Amino acid sequence: MTSLSRIIKSSYPIKEKEKKLIRIKSFNTSQEAFADDPATSADFLHESYLDDAKKQAEEIISLAHGQASQITSEIALQRQEWEHGELPLLKERAYQEGYNEGFEAGIKKGYSDISASIHTAKKVIDAAREDYKEHIESSEETILALSLKVAEKIIGEKLAESKASFLSLVKQAIKEAREYKEVQLHIHPAHFEFILSEKEKLTALFPKNSELYIYPDEELAETSCVIESSNGRIDASVDSQLCEIQEKLLGLLEGDQS
Repeated sequence: MTSLSRIIKSSYPIKEKEKKLIRIKSFNTSQEAFADDPATSADFLHESYLDDAKKQAEEIISLAHGQASQITSEIALQRQEWEHGELPLLKERAYQEGYNEGFEAGIKKGYSDISASIHTAKKVIDAAREDYKEHIESSEETILALSLKVAEKIIGEKLAESKASFLSLVKQAIKEAREYKEVQLHIHPAHFEFILSEKEKLTALFPKNSELYIYPDEELAETSCVIESSNGRIDASVDSQLCEIQEKLLGLLEGDQS
């Protein structure tokens, strides 16, 4: 950049060389008054250049401010139009696309989770059913045996306490052999005296010409009642009847399991 002192120094000799050729008619009265003074003329020119430069600078600045203001206004207007026009549409479009994608993804994930949960629940139920079935199958025989043991105990206690109950058991056994000519009844000695006193009633269960013989047997259980004849032996004891019942029930269980 050219300094102010160099401008002043360069202006002075130019005016010295051209002083004889230039007619200072273009300057006003005040300029003519300084025509014969080179130093004064240089100062005046310097100030004139500065004024012109300032004016041009001010015009440029003013124009720049105006353009900047216009550009700012246009940008603000475009931004306002964008915010009220395109931006909401883009937001809505993006939201809708995101919502639709998210909704579909959520539905798919929900169905997938539910399907997996249902599959797991079915597997658990099937496993529990199989385990229950195996447990029941393995326990049925045990339950049956225990039930019969309990029944045997209850019936035995009842027969021991009630003579009428034991007499009913004997009558049922005799009915199975009443077609035989000669029948032997074997019972425990604890019931011998009582059953012997009921012999007439028991004999009446047979057809005519049949003989009934009653024998005490210490080897038998108190709930035992054995019938012997020429055609074989009938065990009407409580435990034997329960064993027969158990065999039949076990056969039924095996048939169901197969």
